Amino acid sequence: MADQTRPYDVVLFGATGFTGGLTARYLARTAPPELTWALAGRDEEKLRRRRAELAMTHGLEHVLGTLHPSIRWRAPVLEVSYPVDQDLHLDGRGLVLVPSFFCQGLPTSFCDNELQPVLVYPIQHELGWATANSAKSLVTLLGRMERENSDRGLATLCVGVGQGVSVAFERVS
Repeated sequence: MADQTRPYDVVLFGATGFTGGLTARYLARTAPPELTWALAGRDEEKLRRRRAELAMTHGLEHVLGTLHPSIRWRAPVLEVSYPVDQDLHLDGRGLVLVPSFFCQGLPTSFCDNELQPVLVYPIQHELGWATANSAKSLVTLLGRMERENSDRGLATLCVGVGQGVSVAFERVS
């Protein structure tokens, strides 16, 4: 159903809230197989929990098909849009899925024949991803730099899901 201009027929925004959860469960249970749909929300950890819940009740195939617009599950193959045409055979090793704030555009894979393959896919970036706590950390750092007459400061901010951002400040005289 999805056309070239829209990767999904339906994007469920607010999928991590109460109503979004009800709607996600309803879609997973009743949507026709040809309908492409995805979950969206500001909190990647809550999205991961919602996907895990849907995987337990509606199968892993559902989760694999809703990770990112460029990822499609067509049993038994996980198709990923990628700049290079290649096949990655798991050979029983499994696949580690890593949502990433810093991955932009298309997913990327890391594969070493001796290690378990990894697929890093971009999370949805929305306005307001930096929380009030992040802003408070920056204000605290800048205040301390002012009080101690420091020329340099470094803040590290947890974005979530094992992701972080570091910001360096230097006073210009």
